Order: sequence, then C-alpha cells, then structure tokens
Amino acid sequence: MCESTEQHICIKFCFKIGKTATETYQLLHQAYNIRLSTSRNEEMIAKVKTIVRNNRRLTVREIVDDCGISVGSCDAILTDNLHMKRVCTQFVLHLLTDDQHEQH
Repeated sequence: MCESTEQHICIKFCFKIGKTATETYQLLHQAYNIRLSTSRNEEMIAKVKTIVRNNRRLTVREIVDDCGISVGSCDAILTDNLHMKRVCTQFVLHLLTDDQHEQH
C-alpha cells in the first residue's frame, strides 16, 4: 500500500474517533514526517514561466516532465501565480487587450 493511501486511511480513522484537524495533522506529522510542498516556490515559478515563455504550445504534461513537479502544482503555478489560462493550446495572460489577442 502506498504512503498516501495509508495517510488517507489514517485521516479517516482520526475523523471517526473525533480528532480535530490540528490533532490529525500532528499525528500524521509524527508518523510520516509530512513536509510542506516545495514545488510552488519562487524558483519553480520562475522556471515554469521561462519554459512557457520559450514555447507556449507545450502541454501541462510536458511542463511537468521538464520541471519534475505534479500536474496540480504546475496548474496552480500557471493559473494562480502566473495568471495564465489555456486558449487554443497556448497559455496567455488573462488581461490581454483585443489587439494583443489578435496578434497571438
């Protein structure tokens, strides 16, 4: 059984016996040495930004493979940190003017 599945089972168990979220986290941290996500830091955001700026036609999977991060982290960096969205296989800024859209 993989570690994440074990953790999900432990979370369900803690919930059923009435543990709070904080208590559950402390127990999981003690048992599994859970650490915070390291994929959404300034260095990784800059790396994803550079990759996308060099080739806007990359898929999220290709960006994930280049950076070594999860799909969820990559998607969060693109949408939340870089304020980009997918438009016809390209990532573009949300706030482009009509003239800028026509140039793309």
